[in-house]
Amino acid sequence: MDARLKQRLVGAAVLLALIVIVVPMFFSGHEQGGSATTSVSLGIPAQPQPPQQSKTFALGAPTPATSAPKASATTVGGAGAQPATTGAMPTVTIPGAPADVGSTTALPRPAPGMPAPAQAPASGNPPATPGAVSAATHAATPAAPAAAPRPTVTTLPPGTAAQLRYIVSLGAYTDLGNARALAGRVRKLGVPVGEQALRVAGKPALRIYAGPYANRALAEAARLRIHAAEPRTTAVLVAQSTTLQADQPAADLPAGRAGGWVVQLGAFDNPATADSLKTRVFAAGFPAYTDTIHVASGTLWRVRVGPEASRDGALALRAQIKAKLGQDGIVAVAH
Repeated sequence: MDARLKQRLVGAAVLLALIVIVVPMFFSGHEQGGSATTSVSLGIPAQPQPPQQSKTFALGAPTPATSAPKASATTVGGAGAQPATTGAMPTVTIPGAPADVGSTTALPRPAPGMPAPAQAPASGNPPATPGAVSAATHAATPAAPAAAPRPTVTTLPPGTAAQLRYIVSLGAYTDLGNARALAGRVRKLGVPVGEQALRVAGKPALRIYAGPYANRALAEAARLRIHAAEPRTTAVLVAQSTTLQADQPAADLPAGRAGGWVVQLGAFDNPATADSLKTRVFAAGFPAYTDTIHVASGTLWRVRVGPEASRDGALALRAQIKAKLGQDGIVAVAH
């Protein structure tokens, strides 16, 4: 026989013997009753529960006691104490309940020989009647807050503060000669000058001013020119408003000067009133807006529609507003 074949046969025999000996050892534990297997319990013990108590409440009419002696109970909170029978079910008002909701809780009947629970005193509640649920507390309902006073709105003409002018105030002088000399020097600068007679400390005086000007830019340019020529003279820019009694004339906006025309519907000393009118006009399809102007009496809120490039366009716009909303207005220069 070949040597290699003998070696293979011997090796196969040895391997088979090992299988026969070793493999049964893995199953020996099961054959001997499971001693080779260890089991671990993962169960979580149940949480202990508090002992439960059973209580019985009397819901019907009280039954007379036969063998137990009668115990007297009193209820506190009324005008004096009242006796209560042991068969009655007392009541108590829970503290902290709303004053207009009578929240009550029935308590169990007291044991013989023990006083009945007392009812918490409540303002305005009658004494509790034995064997009945207490009534809702009669707390006074708080009075409704007084309505806020409506703001006073002054009715002003539509043309109030519709025309705004600017002047350059050069001061008031009791020396009339010096005042007129200053006015002459300013006129030589090509600036229009005005004079206003007044009294200062009981003496006659003259107020000298330059203007008026239709817009702030022109007035500021004149102020700078006067300040350069008369540096010792105080020149202050002042805005003045006037009320239009009729539509502003076309001459107030020359053809060569930039600007536009608007329809002023009113001026109000209350911003809410002005905003209400603006909202109504805007909802009707017209370009309404509000602006503010400061006058001697305070601040006014003007309601305006526009602007239009021409005065005729503003007149047509006013006619449309009048026909659709019945709201009248005045035509003015937009500044």
